[in-house]
Parts: sequence; structure tokens; C-alpha cells
Amino acid sequence: MTLDERLEFLRQSTESLHDSVQELHATVAEQARRQERLDRRERRTRAALGAAISAYLDALREDGAPE
Repeated sequence: MTLDERLEFLRQSTESLHDSVQELHATVAEQARRQERLDRRERRTRAALGAAISAYLDALREDGAPE
């Protein structure tokens, strides 16, 4: 393999690596967006469940159930 062939191989390898890193970066960014959406949904779900449990316990107290 000549020096020019080696340099060409290194150039192609570097470009390929650069493309792979860009794809990986895009994938990680998309996963971060998805995770944020899931986290928001989980926070809303927990808040709704907490409110529902609180309302249920308040209703039990109003009906005279022991605390």
C-alpha cells in the first residue's frame, strides 16, 4: 500500500467516523427529547394520582370513616 493509498484510506475512515458521530448525536438528541416527554407524562400522572387519592381520602373522612 502506497503512502497516497494510506492517506486516502485515512481520509475515508475519518469521513465515515464523522458521519457516524453525527448520526449518533442526532439519535442521542432524539432520545433526550423522548425522555423529556416521558418524564413530563410521568409527573402529570403522579400529580393526577396524588389528587385522586387525596380526594378519595377526603370523601372517606366526610362519610365519617376513621382516619
